[in-house]
Amino acid sequence: MYRLKNIDSNLNDIDEYFEPQLMSKEHSTINDLLNSVIFPERIPESKYEVHHACESVITQLMKISHFSTIYNIFAGILIIAMSNIVVNNYLENSGILDISLFLWCFGNITYAVCIWFVLFIGSWFAFGLQYLISFGFLSRKIAYTVYYTLLSLVLYYVPSVITYYELPPASAAFVSCELVRLAMKNHSFLMVNRDLHKDKVNNVSDRNVEYYPKNVNWKNYWLFLWVPTLIYQPKYPRTNRIRIGFVIKMFLDAFLSLAMVYAIFVAYCVPMFPFFTKDFKTLMLAVFKVMIPSLLFSILGFFGLLHSWLNAFAELTRFADRRFYTDWWNSTNWAQYYRRWNTVVHNFLKTHLFMVLYEDFRFTKGSSMWLTFIASAIVHEYIVAIALGFYKPILLIMFLLPGVLFIYLTKLFVGWRGWNIFMWTMLIIGHGTLLGLYYRAWYRHYYTDIVDPWYYGIIYV
Repeated sequence: MYRLKNIDSNLNDIDEYFEPQLMSKEHSTINDLLNSVIFPERIPESKYEVHHACESVITQLMKISHFSTIYNIFAGILIIAMSNIVVNNYLENSGILDISLFLWCFGNITYAVCIWFVLFIGSWFAFGLQYLISFGFLSRKIAYTVYYTLLSLVLYYVPSVITYYELPPASAAFVSCELVRLAMKNHSFLMVNRDLHKDKVNNVSDRNVEYYPKNVNWKNYWLFLWVPTLIYQPKYPRTNRIRIGFVIKMFLDAFLSLAMVYAIFVAYCVPMFPFFTKDFKTLMLAVFKVMIPSLLFSILGFFGLLHSWLNAFAELTRFADRRFYTDWWNSTNWAQYYRRWNTVVHNFLKTHLFMVLYEDFRFTKGSSMWLTFIASAIVHEYIVAIALGFYKPILLIMFLLPGVLFIYLTKLFVGWRGWNIFMWTMLIIGHGTLLGLYYRAWYRHYYTDIVDPWYYGIIYV
């Protein structure tokens, strides 16, 4: 008996000796992997090389069993929630899921696709101008004047076209997002080729400069229109092949995310809509009830669009840079969150607005940052206004008042992990508040003639 106890004691000692070392080794491996994914160490060989081969953060994290298990748990919870919605709907309404709201949101989709097709064909006008510039057939000043005049007219008249064809919110949002995407791509195409021309004239030693003007061809431009980036490069990092299984999985994840967003929205948010139109107390109580659901479909929207949808198109175009976002969920200040949430748009704003203001126009770093921030807020508001069919600067004021305040507030006690809790709390409150205020504005715009004296964008009671 003594010998058995002695053996057990020795085994426990061995377990206590090895377990911390194994955990420490695993912890070190995970940290090394996370740092290499989120903060890849690479010095660009050229100022034109914004992109380099890199997997998305979530794709890399899913290779770690701990994170894939968390993903599985979250997926299981959503499946149960979805099943609960379907079963309740079947027992109460004798139907699996009421999709009438979905069909209404995407109504007149044929008109939306036709408008998009006209915009897509029209975007080739920028390629034609750049081709004429590159080979000396047209003055750069004349070409830019013509292009940006036409772009201004398009941005002005497209909302009228959407109103004329009575596109509902989702169809209108599709057109407005594509309009802004194509405009940003064409701007990058023109500006990068302008810089390539200047460097070519000045004999700058850069391998990307050597591609100019041969890079201005229809195949190069066609690829640029479809790769999931807003920054033009003469050559992009490419993968060797297209993984069809990966593409199918990404599109499936995207469509399942959309289905779950709709189910959560219909089950938990739509029943609160009548309360959004009542007195201030009722409005606030309803807003609190939709905070968690609205955050859920925001996260699902992020996963479905910024991760799954963009990864699918990246795989189809063999685009190797998958950094469409970074670890925004770990942000400890608001500036980090804005930079990491959507790096596709952030890279465009940094390259074609912030750096232009800072380096070319000699603005201070702070002024350049705030002008870029305001421009981003205005573009977001433009898209929302087109989608809803009216303009109420709720999102703009949320950007410029609480958003700016939180940026300065979170600079106190830099690196304090409590700011991450604060960020998530504010995101939860913000999503619920936006949903409540925008529906209230929608109801009063379309169903009443009330002129609300208390409405100043954020206060709407």
